[in-house]
Amino acid sequence: MLLHCGIVGTNIFATRNGEGGRVNTVKPARVFSSIYDILIKTGIGDSYIYPLSGSGILKGASMRSMAKCLDELPVNYWDDSLPRKLVIGNALFAIGKYEAAATLFESISNVALDNSESCFNLALCMVRMQEPELAVNLFNELALKLPSFCEIYYQRAKVYDSIGESDQALENYVTAAKLYPGHVRAKFNMGLLLARIERHEEAVVQFSQVLVLRPGLANAYLNRGVSSEELGSFNTAMEDYTMALSIDPLNENALFNRARVNYHLGRLEAARSDYSDFLRLVPNDPEAYNNRGLVFDALGNEEAAIRDYDQALLNFPEFSEALNNKGAALENIGDLDLALNLYLAAIDANPDYSSAYFNAAKIYVAKGQLVLAEEYLHRSVVLNREHLPEAIEDEQLGWLIDVQGIKYSMGSQ
Repeated sequence: MLLHCGIVGTNIFATRNGEGGRVNTVKPARVFSSIYDILIKTGIGDSYIYPLSGSGILKGASMRSMAKCLDELPVNYWDDSLPRKLVIGNALFAIGKYEAAATLFESISNVALDNSESCFNLALCMVRMQEPELAVNLFNELALKLPSFCEIYYQRAKVYDSIGESDQALENYVTAAKLYPGHVRAKFNMGLLLARIERHEEAVVQFSQVLVLRPGLANAYLNRGVSSEELGSFNTAMEDYTMALSIDPLNENALFNRARVNYHLGRLEAARSDYSDFLRLVPNDPEAYNNRGLVFDALGNEEAAIRDYDQALLNFPEFSEALNNKGAALENIGDLDLALNLYLAAIDANPDYSSAYFNAAKIYVAKGQLVLAEEYLHRSVVLNREHLPEAIEDEQLGWLIDVQGIKYSMGSQ
């Protein structure tokens, strides 16, 4: 036995007539042929399973057809045939019945110890059943038997990736890509992992390789753009986001990211337009409203900015950045009392939000409440030393530092 995972063998199907017999008016061979055809046409396969992208299972009409066929097939149809068991196991996997599929795959392994397909597919079931250690053990065994089968390393990499074992995941993605240089998914996932562990230069290389293999993959442009942005190559990132949108105009992440880069580069009208387009796709996104509010602020349209901050807060009342930004907009138009209330609300929402302390300190100076001003300024500097030179240059806070005799070192604490 390759694996004993406590799976209780149960009757896979539940459809019964009133006397306990199966309702079966369709010839089993024809039903089985339909199951086989669905597996082949959808790319899941009749031997080693190739999970579909996304959830990995069938959807819509294909799901309904497969479920109907499985329900019509006699329970004992596959008893005397390991190939039939494998096909039925794959079909059960394809509709998300992982425990039932695992039961069949394990039964194959019990009588055919060298059946690598059942072992591989059983490992995939363990992944879906959230048993990563069991899955890794099965993939380890398979790698000893089939050291050149790239899918073993790819699937094992995904398991390691899912449990945060980045080094092992990366090693397995690399092996999969070496065994099959055209393995787009291995290279793409490797790029995502490298970006996640902040090895962005290497991530850019991986996404570029993906785009050589599949030039129309919008998300490869998107993710290469993200890593380029992290490296400070904003114009390159802009080009990649734009390319992603030319392929997939509804790619909301590319649209949001391009808006952010436009704002960073001072292209305010372009940023406003991109955020507005994004909000048509994702109408209740508080971060997009907050960010478009910042754009309106920069354009000098405080009224529009406040409307956007309000919309952000309607969707996320404790959004500290939006509270702070609305406070800054109100401060700009002279409403110091309401601005201070918003800064304090931002601090309540996020007690470590240094900018809100800094802004509150300025208003306390304006109100002549110097003890509170000093307290809030000190807290802002403790949380973020970058506020110190800003405070020294600020007319009000610079005055406070001089008058109160506050001494700060410009070095690190």
